[in-house]
Amino acid sequence: MAQAVVGELACIGDRLRILLADSTTFRTLTGTADRTAALAFIHMPLSLDDGTHPPPRATIDPTKGNYEREQIGIGSYILQAQLPLSFEFEIPDSVTDGLELKDIESESELWFLGKVGPILEEMEALAGTGEGVSGETHLNVIRFTQVEGPEPYAEEEQPAEAAGKVPYLWFYTVMFEIR
Repeated sequence: MAQAVVGELACIGDRLRILLADSTTFRTLTGTADRTAALAFIHMPLSLDDGTHPPPRATIDPTKGNYEREQIGIGSYILQAQLPLSFEFEIPDSVTDGLELKDIESESELWFLGKVGPILEEMEALAGTGEGVSGETHLNVIRFTQVEGPEPYAEEEQPAEAAGKVPYLWFYTVMFEIR
């Protein structure tokens, strides 16, 4: 049986999922119209490559983050966490069609960053605003830091439909520090 993340850490992860799902760029990229539909593309704790969660997708892995809860008074706590958020997007054929092999990777990277950059900006703008969960604002994002990428998956990790298209599936991981 699959294990689930529970407790406050799960709550923080779920709220990070909601913050991402409220990004209009992420919704456009996933072809979704609202938060509920976008949440289907954001997985926690892991996105399994079993064909049930194809890209575009995002993954939050609490096992690779930090969590701290400090009591500041009777019944009052400050909660702080760091959670990694990974993006995996396929580069559309339209980005690389007609390009020489030497130009494919740089154009693919520009396209990929042209999607991730606005998503991160939108998440930053939404942080601490609105109503992410009933009665509460979105998580307060203190900072985010690049952890890994952006880069294509190794050729042997690319999906079968990527044959002859290099690079095809790209990833990028960002560590979110939230309160």
